[in-house]
Amino acid sequence: MSQVYTGGMAEEEKGTRNRAACAKVEQQMLKENNVVEDISFASFLNKVNKENEARKQAMDAGERIYGPKVYDARIYYDYIYSEAKENMIKNVLMSQITDQEIKSFGEKNRIDLREKEEVQLIRYQLARERYMVQLKDRVLKAMIKADGKFYQVS
Repeated sequence: MSQVYTGGMAEEEKGTRNRAACAKVEQQMLKENNVVEDISFASFLNKVNKENEARKQAMDAGERIYGPKVYDARIYYDYIYSEAKENMIKNVLMSQITDQEIKSFGEKNRIDLREKEEVQLIRYQLARERYMVQLKDRVLKAMIKADGKFYQVS
């Protein structure tokens, strides 16, 4: 990872900017792949409120709930987007991993590919790596396009 000219931006501001850019680009990538429908902030707040209301009603009715009694917006954001990320990896990217990619990975790492479970684990690992590469590439392009300056993207 390298750092290039940032225009004198404070470290904290760069970190916040990186996180915000990464989150928005990830949302767009998930939407483009039909993993999520609406990435607007209003839609997100509506989902948080609905979830919290459903939890309150369940508790009032004496039902058991799992997780927090009330979701903080940041926690709920992490939850729904980690689920969306997993859905994209499993339902979109894993199907794009070729048998040749799996074979090459298996040979390189001396893994017995006769076991179906091993093949699926490799397929998942390669799909997860592809997700991260695509995300980092998109974030970098978006940040360069935004103002022509480079920032550290981790």
